[in-house]
Amino acid sequence: MSVALKQLLLLASVSLVVSGCPANVADEGEAGTTAGADAGASAGASAGTTAGVSAGTTAGVSAGTDAGADGGADAGTDAGTDGGASAMTGEGTCDSPFTLIAQADGSFRASGALSGDDVQGSCSSPESMNAEDVVLSFTAPEAGLYELSTADSFGLDSVLYVRATCEDAESELACNDDFGDFNVGEVQSKVSVSLDANETVFVVVDSFNTEEGAEGAEFVLTATKIMANAPTLATAEGAFDPATYTIGFRVEGADVDGDVVALGFTLVGAQEEGPYEVDFEELGSITFSGEMFSGVVGGAGDATFAGATGARVYVVDARGLESDEVELTFAAPTYLEAGVACSLLDGFNVCAAGTICLTPEMSAEGVCTVALPPTLTAGAVYYNDAAKSLGFRVEGSDATEGGPDIDFVRISILDVMGANMFEQDFDFPFTVVADGANFVATLSTAWPADAPAPASVVLTAVDQLGLTSDPLTVTVSTDLPSVALGEACDRLEALNLCVASVCAANVCTAEGDLVTTCPMDYAVTDLNASMLTASGNNSMSTLDLDGASCGGGGKVDVYSLTADAAGAYTVTVTGAGDTVDPVVFARTHCGYDAPRFEAACNDDIDGMNDNINSSIALTLTAGQTVYLFVDSYNGASTGAYTIAVTAN
Repeated sequence: MSVALKQLLLLASVSLVVSGCPANVADEGEAGTTAGADAGASAGASAGTTAGVSAGTTAGVSAGTDAGADGGADAGTDAGTDGGASAMTGEGTCDSPFTLIAQADGSFRASGALSGDDVQGSCSSPESMNAEDVVLSFTAPEAGLYELSTADSFGLDSVLYVRATCEDAESELACNDDFGDFNVGEVQSKVSVSLDANETVFVVVDSFNTEEGAEGAEFVLTATKIMANAPTLATAEGAFDPATYTIGFRVEGADVDGDVVALGFTLVGAQEEGPYEVDFEELGSITFSGEMFSGVVGGAGDATFAGATGARVYVVDARGLESDEVELTFAAPTYLEAGVACSLLDGFNVCAAGTICLTPEMSAEGVCTVALPPTLTAGAVYYNDAAKSLGFRVEGSDATEGGPDIDFVRISILDVMGANMFEQDFDFPFTVVADGANFVATLSTAWPADAPAPASVVLTAVDQLGLTSDPLTVTVSTDLPSVALGEACDRLEALNLCVASVCAANVCTAEGDLVTTCPMDYAVTDLNASMLTASGNNSMSTLDLDGASCGGGGKVDVYSLTADAAGAYTVTVTGAGDTVDPVVFARTHCGYDAPRFEAACNDDIDGMNDNINSSIALTLTAGQTVYLFVDSYNGASTGAYTIAVTAN
């Protein structure tokens, strides 16, 4: 998982990603804003704290133990790899680091368990001040480029950094959080450093975050001499628009290995200079001709770019090798008139003041369009105390060419005294249905169970250029519109209520027609057939759902549980490895996601103390069947787990 490299820089639907070690924009990534998913503050249920579950197992590290004495027992190193390597020595601290052991294939290796917290790297998570780590020393047998990797540390979300002097953070030579894509679980680390013959460095294997049970989490570190060449940067030019903070770079250079992947830059004169790092694949393009390459990146920054006059630019290859920097002075971009083709990734050609590069969804290419502010003409806000939900409906118009470009609606929720109940406003993406220049925008969200009913709401529509409507104040009503049997309905029962029926699968359905069992495409495991316990791995699931009241939203495994006797039951899901952050919820009716069919939901047992396993309590009648869903905090938190049910 990655946090704080990546300060998000938005222009419409495109972000310019900042470098360093990413700051998981949603816990580690949390995953964008889900309306109603922020406890209390945004009037929704909490998604919980994410970190990753520690494997909780130890690698058997034992300083000074003879690894071969008991016929293969491991004293903390993989001593059997080359059939005769000596045991790893040390205690895993700066004062007494472990040592990497030479292998028969010429590589070096160490394995053991994290213990204690000695140091922190520049790309470590801000939340990992107390994360478990281990310190190792490595001496290069000959001059060259060495790759250090935790790729074999399955189940560990590692951070890896190298220092010339162990206790001196300024001596850091390299730092990496994730070398792959954390969205698909590639959360191990890899760095490359150039060393002289007999040069000794200190290598720290750290964990991304602080979790209960991280002490003892297993790691494997390898060091291999590699043949690789750093790229060279010949020319660089840049453009910057101080009005929109749009920035662009063009670079040319040479790379023998042909693996340049990113552009890095440090701003000159900006409020926050960086450094920043941008992938060519994500926010630009790069082309190769033999050893030569040319690349371009662009996008919009934010107010922290204000004052920038130039930049120091470099390129980075797939192994993290960097070119020398080229310093440049920003030029002004070319300003495009309305009706001219534009690209959100082109910082050298930007739409003129008063226009916006209006693009189709999920595209960076569009047309400069005169932007006009939206207007709100009517609105309604409904509060359902029984369902603890709040619904919004606004009508308005937007004369921007191409139709309304509403980005979000800003909401201020007021009490009976007219005071802001949460002392802040919330920006929610509404569902917008346009009819020419007119639009209807709706949103339904959960309401905190312990919060009093709101009295009124102030609504302001905001478009993609940041232009706003005049605010519209609406009194909250408890008289929800009615919908009849067979008609579409709101699953949260915030925008309407079914008459003589219930909202199931977004359709008003007679109670007698409700189906309790799972749809045919759900693979369901019967826990009663396995002594009320099972092991699974939801990363392998083919079922992808939207989550529940306490979070989730991704690949899930489904279990059935039938109570042998009336009473209380506890369901606990324990993740294997610190990258698995489970969410468990139960339904009385398997295929319906409306809150009325949810029996219980839990993300973290004790998020404040980093216990991110999940547990729910159920009260069942004899013979009652419920369906248990093992989800995860986000798509990157799936993996192996155990589920167990106990009768209380």
